[in-house]
Amino acid sequence: MATGVKFSEAALLTPLVGDEHIGIETPSSSTDQRTNPSGLDAGRTGGRTITGGRAASENITIESTEDPTKGDVILNPTGGSVGIGEASPEVVLHVSSDTPTKLLTSSHNSSGTGAAIQGRYSKGTASAPTIVSDGNTVSELVSLGYDGTAYRAVGAIKFFAKDTVASTRVPGNLALYTATDATPSINTERMRIDSSGNIGMGTASQQTNVHIVESNTDTVPAMEIEQLSTGDAALQFSIVGDAYAVGIDNSDDDKFKISYASTAGTAALGTNDRLTIDSSGNVGIGTAIPSKNLHVLGNIAGSLPTLSGTTVALFQRNQTTNHDVSVQLICGTNASARIFLGDSDSGDIGQIEYKQNSNSLSLHTNSAERMRIDSSGAVGVGTTSPDSRLDLSDGALTFSEMTSPAAPAANGCVLSVEDNGAGKTRLMARFATGATQQVAIEP
Repeated sequence: MATGVKFSEAALLTPLVGDEHIGIETPSSSTDQRTNPSGLDAGRTGGRTITGGRAASENITIESTEDPTKGDVILNPTGGSVGIGEASPEVVLHVSSDTPTKLLTSSHNSSGTGAAIQGRYSKGTASAPTIVSDGNTVSELVSLGYDGTAYRAVGAIKFFAKDTVASTRVPGNLALYTATDATPSINTERMRIDSSGNIGMGTASQQTNVHIVESNTDTVPAMEIEQLSTGDAALQFSIVGDAYAVGIDNSDDDKFKISYASTAGTAALGTNDRLTIDSSGNVGIGTAIPSKNLHVLGNIAGSLPTLSGTTVALFQRNQTTNHDVSVQLICGTNASARIFLGDSDSGDIGQIEYKQNSNSLSLHTNSAERMRIDSSGAVGVGTTSPDSRLDLSDGALTFSEMTSPAAPAANGCVLSVEDNGAGKTRLMARFATGATQQVAIEP
């Protein structure tokens, strides 16, 4: 069978004398063909125009053969551009329309693989390709918008060869670009996915699964999770056997929470809340209803008493009368554990200090040590080395008059100041050795 060109409705091309166009002629049969019809010959100034007919429904169909197994239809095999809707194509394939233009690829098969648009790149030539290099742009999809004088960059998707390129391996990066709001607009990389699947925003050298880099003076957060309905705005972190959810609990007065679950992927705010911050700034640990700036609730808790208006931190564990509560400060074996007390003028003017190297407890006022209890229990006032159970240094011991001093315990003594019955004060020492013994010092 002769090869040639076939058109829909079995129309054939014939030259129309004196016309710049190729017309259509109805053949004698549906299989009638012509080889190299003269109307397609080259050499005429301005080339040839193929016209399918006079009505919109009259199409032109080009087939390589009538055989069920088709050959190829090849356009400009040695160069040149093809325009669809465009009389002056600017690139190899130029599609233009005055209505929204779409490029559609369809695939119909049972392989499970659908349609694709493929971009290929090599160095060298089509007949003698050579290997691409690290950083080469292999393919890209570019978007341009007309600004009144020219088409300007709007955005792009680019595919790069990256890192070591060798036989059977071309590691790739995918980058998304958007144009800057400047004069002129410049396509700027905004996000990149590397060959390991790491996502970088603001960086092309991402070090983690998601890496965000900013270099500006903005106070706007780099990331936001927004909930527009009644659900929570939250993130979840999971490992095998444990999970934590972090975010805003929409159903509990919009409190910020960290919540725990013992199964990966199941953490939810409002369940097993470990930390809560309410809209007043109160922080709750172990409680979702913090009563003060810091409210720490033990694993066993009862009702709250009336709290002072000046209370800032609350530590609670009081479900029954025998539940203890502790606050611990742990330091090095040759260091000190301290609690500082002060004001806006001096943050450490008062201090409670426990020295681990001497196992002593000291009290400080006005930034100076005033009293120390050593490791044996001896108390020194005005001295850091008490020599007796109570050692007063550089000062006096003052007593106030009592009317009914307590009786001494067995083998004990009570020292008191009282009225002697004559309007004068005397110092009394009462001993409990058998019968009560007394020593009086009169003025």
